Amino acid sequence: QQPNDPNDPTRILKVRFQRNSIHWESHHQQPNHNHSFALDATVADDNFPTKSSQLPYGAKVRMKLVKQQQQQIDSISMPSYGVCWWELMDNPRQDAIALAQQERRDSAVDDGTTTSAMGGISYSAYLQARGLAYSKYNSQNKVFETSSDEPKERATPKQRKREGVDNIDNRGGGIHGDKRAKALRAKLFAAWLLETYTKEFMQQGVLDVAGGKGALSIELAVQGQLFCTWIDPFVRRSGGQKSSIAKKDMKRIRKADAPMPAHLPRYFNNRKFVEESSRYIESASLLIGLHPDECTEDIVDVALAFQKPFAVVPCCVFPGLFPNRYYIPTNASTMSNNVDEDKREKQHESKFVQSYEDFISYLLAKDDRLKMATLPFEGRNQVIYLPI
Repeated sequence: QQPNDPNDPTRILKVRFQRNSIHWESHHQQPNHNHSFALDATVADDNFPTKSSQLPYGAKVRMKLVKQQQQQIDSISMPSYGVCWWELMDNPRQDAIALAQQERRDSAVDDGTTTSAMGGISYSAYLQARGLAYSKYNSQNKVFETSSDEPKERATPKQRKREGVDNIDNRGGGIHGDKRAKALRAKLFAAWLLETYTKEFMQQGVLDVAGGKGALSIELAVQGQLFCTWIDPFVRRSGGQKSSIAKKDMKRIRKADAPMPAHLPRYFNNRKFVEESSRYIESASLLIGLHPDECTEDIVDVALAFQKPFAVVPCCVFPGLFPNRYYIPTNASTMSNNVDEDKREKQHESKFVQSYEDFISYLLAKDDRLKMATLPFEGRNQVIYLPI
């Protein structure tokens, strides 16, 4: 039990999640509290939080803790309380999504670029709601901020460039490249797609998965006069504009006399999207994804299932989010005459997908027809594709 005074710093209780701990209860029967965001009655091992969004700030969490001996890892003191099991009682992130979806429905207009208001999430409303949830618990407690007697002046862009700190990604072995590389990669990938698949083949339409602001779809429209539909749940609009496409990009598209890309504000996966929106897949000539993150594998699986050519540029691996990804390295032993023996041997030789190189090999192993190419931009630039 912690004090009720919100200004009392002793209310802050640091805990640690450790899957290999002897105290972690991978299967635990929990009572039904009838909370809308509570976990199921039986909590499986996949309840272990594999990314920060599963423990959103501002959430109310019920957990069983055990007092452990103080430990230090790399000179960092670990929390003395370990988590045995936990359940999410209230999820402000889901509340923010629901609020942003409702605002999107209330303010939806037919702008000619957004295909459907259903399923779309107002990006500004979502960020505002999450910001309020964060400030609710962090407006007074400054324990996570560094203190300084002198105010720090923000460096100008010229100073940052001169000091070499503007390229943060390169400084830390980044995977996205610097700002200039980010601006160019959509142009370069679009040019590669036109060269590899030809304008004639893609004339039926292209499905751009996890397209963000639609940069890749816009480039395909400008460079190839192709109609594209980009899929991304967030609807990004600024300055009171009605369209999801920025004004400068709309001018470029009109100047090129190209079809205006359409935005489909939905989540893409190989389950719900396929069940509800398979017509978009069936009508497309090609499925593409430029750093589509979590749905990278879904693009590959869906394209292969629908026998559609595709091209994806993988980025983040998320090994904690996908703990069941394994593949057989190319130097694995050859097939033996004994099937059971071979199965045991391959299981022993299988490798967990943890690195970027593992992920590339894992995706390529899905079909013998898949190929790989390198795009000329900074950051993760390997493209895996199924040729026509």
